[in-house]
Amino acid sequence: MGQTRTLAPSSDGGPLARRPDESRVAHEALLAYWRLGPDRSLRKLGKQLGKHLSQLAGWSSAHQWQQRVREQEERERQEASADQRTVREETRRRREANAEQVERVAMAGLRSLIVRDPETGEMRFDEQIKPTGIASLMRIAELLLPTPPERPGEEADEGNPLARLSDKDVQKLSEILEEAGDEQDDKTED
Repeated sequence: MGQTRTLAPSSDGGPLARRPDESRVAHEALLAYWRLGPDRSLRKLGKQLGKHLSQLAGWSSAHQWQQRVREQEERERQEASADQRTVREETRRRREANAEQVERVAMAGLRSLIVRDPETGEMRFDEQIKPTGIASLMRIAELLLPTPPERPGEEADEGNPLARLSDKDVQKLSEILEEAGDEQDDKTED
């Protein structure tokens, strides 16, 4: 069974807006017809509204209901697609920001790998910090972002598992890594 619609289409002069030669009753019937969803029919509308099929068929033909409903549905598909693109773009921006935060922590750790020996003044690697840990942080930052598309207009590759982490999980990972970076900074200051 088709899904019925409860909201009215936008009143911005779109395909379902009332036409000057369309009566209020005929326009309300058009909107009721549209709300019936993909399984709509004039017969179903007639039963719903208590109108004769011939009356509805006359309005439908005179006011191009079929065409107007198709145009409205196409408009809705385009709006939904634009909304999805917006959500994907916002998600991409959040992930970039989180990846940059992870990268900053990793870079702070990398800078702290090299310390000045207090006795000789020589620069050397700090034995308490593992270079592999810093490299892992760098890799995590890289994996948080999807691979950029090869050609304009293509979607980015989000095939790696970290790219599929929820925003909440990415934020928590960023917080953990930032705390770890702060602890490393404290150790290097001592």
